[in-house]
Amino acid sequence: MIRALFFLIAVAAFAYLAAYLGGLDGRLTATVQGYVVDAHTGLIIGLGLFVLAVIFASAIGLKTLVDWPGKVKRKAFEARRAKGMLSLTRGLEAVAAGDATDATRLANAANRQLEEPALTRLLTAQAAQLSGDEGTAREAFTAMLAAPETEFLGRRGLYLQAMKAGDAEAAATHAERAFRLRPNAEWAFRSVFDLALERAAWGEARAALDLAQKNGVVGGEDAARSKAALLTADAYAANAAGDGQTALKEAEEAAKLAADFTPAAVLAARRLAASGKTGRAEKTLEAAWAAKPHRAIALAYGELRPKETPATKAERLTKLADLLPFHEESVLLRAEQNVALENWSAAREGLETLLTQKPTARAYSLMAAAVAGESGSQEAARPWYDRAVTAPRETGVGLDGAFDLSARAWSRLVQEYAQHGRLEPPSLADAPRGLTPDEIRMLIPARPEPADTDDAAEEQAEAPEAASGPEPSPSPESPSDEAAASADDGEPTAPGGEEEPTPVEAQEDAPAPAGEDEPAAAPISTEEAEDEKPQQSDETPATETDDRKSSAAGS
Repeated sequence: MIRALFFLIAVAAFAYLAAYLGGLDGRLTATVQGYVVDAHTGLIIGLGLFVLAVIFASAIGLKTLVDWPGKVKRKAFEARRAKGMLSLTRGLEAVAAGDATDATRLANAANRQLEEPALTRLLTAQAAQLSGDEGTAREAFTAMLAAPETEFLGRRGLYLQAMKAGDAEAAATHAERAFRLRPNAEWAFRSVFDLALERAAWGEARAALDLAQKNGVVGGEDAARSKAALLTADAYAANAAGDGQTALKEAEEAAKLAADFTPAAVLAARRLAASGKTGRAEKTLEAAWAAKPHRAIALAYGELRPKETPATKAERLTKLADLLPFHEESVLLRAEQNVALENWSAAREGLETLLTQKPTARAYSLMAAAVAGESGSQEAARPWYDRAVTAPRETGVGLDGAFDLSARAWSRLVQEYAQHGRLEPPSLADAPRGLTPDEIRMLIPARPEPADTDDAAEEQAEAPEAASGPEPSPSPESPSDEAAASADDGEPTAPGGEEEPTPVEAQEDAPAPAGEDEPAAAPISTEEAEDEKPQQSDETPATETDDRKSSAAGS
């Protein structure tokens, strides 16, 4: 439509020009080589314009003829390039599908058709890797380093090959170069960071972390945790080397970045205490406990004031536990202080709830101590000691209050805390089953209830009679105790009253010896037998005295 419009406009313009030239007045007369040319002015102008148009068209035609071979060649190149790009695309698809044969064939086809190594080297390298030809792959990756647009990919390929071969030094070189080329590449940062950790190069790891944080690869809480862990590892290395000032500076900085990172708070507090700043050390540990309680914090907190009395130390540690009162470590710490102060009932009551949720050997041991102290008997605490033996032990880093780890252990700890915010991975073992409240009550010995005021006088009056031992059974040769009592009181026995029991009847009414009618008592230990010997010796005189009184009454 547009072309037709332009054609009509051109025809109209030509008609207008022809009419204009035909309407011109005048004639043009010229003498050329003796010839006189006399023509209309419009005709002369029209012929001139026609000649110019013919010359212009001839020039265009001539240029087209000259450019024709180039156009044909260019068209063939474009067709070949299109085929090469198709081969390249299909080759990458074959690599993704894991078809090594097809990938190699298409890579060779792409090399022939494209004649652009920068595009085909990556496919060649990947196809060689897929078919197990590491040498060809290495050559292709190395050739990619020459072109700026493919150097990053070549570095990545060589890095992976070095890691596969176990060449950590070469892998670090390629990863660092790739990280400098593209600081926003996460794989390059992770590679540099992890390799620095393996070498315990804490400073290099922090430099990589700062560059990655500047380029937005990591940020926020992850970056803070990673930096805190690296600073702490460097601080412990400095402390081991005798550089206490650097250790304190880096540990305090780490504790500010991550208050819940226990190793940093413990080292900072100990360095502060060594320099006489006990108050700041206590505040550092209190902040760490409030963020995440840990046994190492409690141990370090208890060491800050070595000259204090046990009661003062227990009170101070109890206040520390109260910062997060319902945490497991707080419950255990409070129970330990109650046991130390011999506040047995408070220790037992505090542990009962914990034992229903997460019973451990440490909790069972504390409960055994509380029960033994409250009952005054180690035998009563024996079930708790038995459970403590079979209960799972607490495992984890720093439970002894120290973090004197090897470089490899620090590397694992830094990675674990940086990625997950914890000191060690969770245990794969199933959590132990907690006790039910009924089970706990069965294992705790019953405590006597306080007697009423009215019953106190009766118990006091009956005390001498109870102290004299059990009342002896009547013998066949002597009268009954009832008859003796009547004779002592002067009460006459009515004639025709009840007959005196015969020896056989008295023997039947007497308590049966142990082992005949009643079940035999459970065997007791040697210690229990020794405890009962004094009671038997005390009861013998009382029994003989009662027998003598009964004989006197009968006579």
